[in-house]
Amino acid sequence: MSKRSQKRSPPGNSAAPAVSVYQKAGSRAAAHSVLAFVILVGIASLRIVSTYTVFNHTVDEPAHIACGLEWLDKGVYRYETQHPPLARVAGALGPYLAGARIHGAARDQEGVIDLYTGDRYDRNLSLARLGILPFFWLASLVVFVWSRKYFGDLVAVVAAGLFTFLPPVLAHAGLATTDMPLTALVGASFLAGVVWVQTPNPRTSLLFGVCTGLAVLAKFSSLLFLPAAFATALVWYLGSARPGATQIGRASCRERV
Repeated sequence: MSKRSQKRSPPGNSAAPAVSVYQKAGSRAAAHSVLAFVILVGIASLRIVSTYTVFNHTVDEPAHIACGLEWLDKGVYRYETQHPPLARVAGALGPYLAGARIHGAARDQEGVIDLYTGDRYDRNLSLARLGILPFFWLASLVVFVWSRKYFGDLVAVVAAGLFTFLPPVLAHAGLATTDMPLTALVGASFLAGVVWVQTPNPRTSLLFGVCTGLAVLAKFSSLLFLPAAFATALVWYLGSARPGATQIGRASCRERV
């Protein structure tokens, strides 16, 4: 039988193994990227925790701890309302569970007294700073998920690696202040907003609302940062995509539905 008379297998059959190989390779890359992300965050967390007993409290940490402890112990929030309570309560939760209570002193003095509760200054300060560490994890996760969604696994690992090695990030993640909660939740709110615009449905709407609400509870600066970020993103979209009036109208009608 000549080669010309031989039957050739359908293209679909020959392509199937290749597709399967690509799918398996993609799954392995995704699994490896997640593992790499966990390792990077773990290393950064160890570096952050190792500084808890090296540096004494900053000038504003006692005030934040006192305000959070007042809310936990007395159920009121009167020491200072310049910042919302979420980050402060997170920082005060560890000392509160360890036995710290409000003594009725002035705000800054109260925070110092709380840190020296039981003559365990290092322990109390470490517990307060430990309450901020989950916000560092969240901020790192936002960077990873954002990069992975739009640029792939390799970019996500590189982005997470760069973020977890930034000295300002590591420094603020090791303090019982409002900066790292703001960083994490503003980033989460913006990413959730982008996902909601692309896929408007009840689930993405709820996620966007929760992240934005938590960002406001972390620090009132989010009320300035988020509108500025969304306005900048809108200007960039209009300038790069150049959608027509008809396209914008259709998108608006779709979101209303």
